[in-house]
Amino acid sequence: MQRYDSAEGLYQMSFPRHWDFEIHEGIPAFFDPLLPNPGVLQIFAADLSKVDMQSEAYRSSPFLDGDTLREKMLLFLGSQISYNDEDVMQEAIVNGASFIAHEYYSEGRFFLAAMQQRNNSFVLALYNREGVPEREEIAELSATLKSLQITP
Repeated sequence: MQRYDSAEGLYQMSFPRHWDFEIHEGIPAFFDPLLPNPGVLQIFAADLSKVDMQSEAYRSSPFLDGDTLREKMLLFLGSQISYNDEDVMQEAIVNGASFIAHEYYSEGRFFLAAMQQRNNSFVLALYNREGVPEREEIAELSATLKSLQITP
């Protein structure tokens, strides 16, 4: 595993040594270049105490309006898919931060959305790929998400 520290200093995580990443518009995107049809893990992070409510980033992220992490997830999912509230997990505490995740399929693609929040530090990790992910790919993704920690 190799370590990644966010440019903003909001989080750190480990990802498989053979994965690569690129940064697009300030958002890192991690992927396995060895797979013929790799999925992509994008990480959006924000210090909510410093978010400009008039900024384009805020307007394009209406899920940030949620008071709880679960409300943020429900707002996010509502902009992506139709869902049943009862199917969305409750918040848990992971690595000292509130955590919630939900996986779904949309238009032939698999998605896994995971959110963490500690105080005003917020992270959305969104993984997507065409079709069904391989077992090994899910294991690597799971290990990567488990390693994600909001920096104190």
